[in-house]
Amino acid sequence: MRPSSQVEVKCWLCPMTFRTRRQLKNHLAAAPHKRLSVVCVWCPEEKSYRRMVDLKEHVMANHRSKIEIMPYSFLSENNGFWMSNYPETYAKVISPSNENSQEAMKARIEVLEFLNRVGNTNRKKEDWTLGWKCPREMVRGTQEEEVDQEKTNGSYSPTRPTIYEGLALQQLTLGLGDSTAIFKLDLGVSIRFYQISLNDLVLRDHKMLDALIRRMTALVNIKYAGSHTFSASIDGKLKSIVTPVVARKLSISEEYIADIKTSDELFPGKQIKAITNPLSPLKTPSTSDIILEDDSDNEEPEILNEKATSPKKSKKTENEGEKNGEKRKKKNNHQEQKAKKIKQGKGDKKQDEEIRLKEEEQRKQEKQKQDEEMRLKEEEQKRREEQKQEEIRLKEEEQKKQEKRKQDEEVRLKEAELKRKEKLKQEEEIRRKEEEQRKQEKQKQEEEEQRKQEKQRQEEEEQRKQEKLKQDEEVRLKEAEQKRKEKQKQEEEQQRTKEQKQEEIRLKEEEQKKQDKRKQDEEVRLKEAELKRKEKQKQDEEIRLKGEEQRKQGKQKQDEEERLKEEKRIQEEKHNEESKRKELEASEDQDVDCTTLNGNVTARERARTLLRKGGMPLFPAGRREWNQEEVIPLITIPAVVSWPPKNWKKMTPEQKYFNWEYASIALELNSGKQLQFSKEELLLKYHFLALPGTKTPTGSEENTMATKSRFYLYQALAYIIKSDKEDASTVQTLKMLETAVNERDNSTDDVIKRIDALDIPLRLGEDN
Repeated sequence: MRPSSQVEVKCWLCPMTFRTRRQLKNHLAAAPHKRLSVVCVWCPEEKSYRRMVDLKEHVMANHRSKIEIMPYSFLSENNGFWMSNYPETYAKVISPSNENSQEAMKARIEVLEFLNRVGNTNRKKEDWTLGWKCPREMVRGTQEEEVDQEKTNGSYSPTRPTIYEGLALQQLTLGLGDSTAIFKLDLGVSIRFYQISLNDLVLRDHKMLDALIRRMTALVNIKYAGSHTFSASIDGKLKSIVTPVVARKLSISEEYIADIKTSDELFPGKQIKAITNPLSPLKTPSTSDIILEDDSDNEEPEILNEKATSPKKSKKTENEGEKNGEKRKKKNNHQEQKAKKIKQGKGDKKQDEEIRLKEEEQRKQEKQKQDEEMRLKEEEQKRREEQKQEEIRLKEEEQKKQEKRKQDEEVRLKEAELKRKEKLKQEEEIRRKEEEQRKQEKQKQEEEEQRKQEKQRQEEEEQRKQEKLKQDEEVRLKEAEQKRKEKQKQEEEQQRTKEQKQEEIRLKEEEQKKQDKRKQDEEVRLKEAELKRKEKQKQDEEIRLKGEEQRKQGKQKQDEEERLKEEKRIQEEKHNEESKRKELEASEDQDVDCTTLNGNVTARERARTLLRKGGMPLFPAGRREWNQEEVIPLITIPAVVSWPPKNWKKMTPEQKYFNWEYASIALELNSGKQLQFSKEELLLKYHFLALPGTKTPTGSEENTMATKSRFYLYQALAYIIKSDKEDASTVQTLKMLETAVNERDNSTDDVIKRIDALDIPLRLGEDN
């Protein structure tokens, strides 16, 4: 639990006050101020985002290739100062990154390139460079979530003054598989260094990552030699004490701390403080106060209450003092008698105590000599290490100076190149404007005739534009009033320069209005063209629908003619079957061989005819010997479905089954009927579409008997075709089936006729 800051902070843009600077930061970022907004330097148009977190999400989603080549801290909250629209306000609540750092220089370069690329921006190049040079005293630093100085409440904790106050961050490194932090623990009499290994999951938590980056930027002026070896891991009670303190120092959760190691050296750094400063006496520890976090916000010393009541108690003690005087004298006499008896018993113990004290004194002297020798050796070792660290530090400083000179030279060359490109662009812009002016003069003569026709329409549009301009003017006046209040709070020396800026802003707004007007005219023209195009499309669609309607009517007429022909053919077949029946009865009486009847039509051919057409719901149409792909289009509207499907030979049995089911549903819906059958009955109706190797459909218990009866009839017809049997029972069965088939479901006849036209044979030897 972190102690909350009780300092009230006032917003300088409005009369509101806040308890913490974090609340002030959130207030400035939100409406109506929006003073912490930053611009995206890689978008083709000027786009601003409320805070650096929003810009980071936009960049990771749209400009990932750009950010991958930038420094790690390019999108940090501190580096956002160089991309902010209001740098003076930004610097008051968030500390800018070092202007000589790599990420700051990259940010300035990207902003300058953005200004040259976009051109028409709300702020010009001069405004940006002037904002980057805001006074140093305006930068008040980032308000971190750090704990203020703890209140002294008169109690003592063995961990709070030694662990939390003595632990200081020296180095912080972030990277996948190698995220570490090094802390220095100065306890007054000894110094130790701890290496904290962080879990890689901390890099995925944006909130924790931002906190670590802020800690990293705060280590600019802290120098760490890095010559220690960390081999021993700590555990047990010490780890339980150090872990929450380290997590609090880094502003992260304890779960992200993977391991804590310590160096074997007891005095790895300078020990001037340990030698010169005497040890301060410790207070008596209070076990109720052994905590690592400050929970003492609501605590108040009990001493204050005692002081408040002390005058009343003093009066009572004076009155009671005289009464208790005699009692004290009696007690003292009794205690003196007891003390004499105790001294007689302790006479022999004093000699043993003196001998023990002398031996302890000798051991202390020997230990002091050994400690002195160890101290001298350690001081010599420290002196050597300090010399090595000083040499390393001098080399690093020289290397940093060289890198800084190189970076300054690169920035200077880039700025010179940008100035040259800007000058060429300005010249090109002047030339383009002259050409555009000549073109406009030519267009004026042609547009004069069009203006007369569009005059009435423009008057109506002008009224709407005036209303919009009034609204824009009201918004602009509100913004100008707000800016005026801000300007009154600034120093009188900058008043003249800010008035000039206002004039420039006003000119920019007028220019923006002109551009908006031209854009609106162009949008109106494009809308009219779009309306004409839509009307034309609508007319074409009506013509197409009429043509389709005519084709449907023609198709219906053809279907009706075919139906009449089929009915006529069925009547003829009935007549022929009746004559055949009579002849068969006559032949049975005379024991005549029924090999052929009525035009030499055998039983095999009659059974084949029945299987080709099908007789649902008695038996399904026979399966076909499908070998090719997409030989017949089943339907064409709303989409073309051809059979067999493409690459069906490479499909699994389940895939073939699903294609069979899809084609059956499509044919049933295309016939204008709703799905009135179960899935098993629908697949039996379109049994002739089953491909070789298709998975056998599983029926429900309710349809088991009906499915078996259809299966047996189907097998009986297939057996007649295979065996070429011509006995009387077979002929009688065929007659009965032919009579019943006249009442069959003929909705599949059209597809079956097209399949028969392609001469696709029946498949009788595979799955049934």
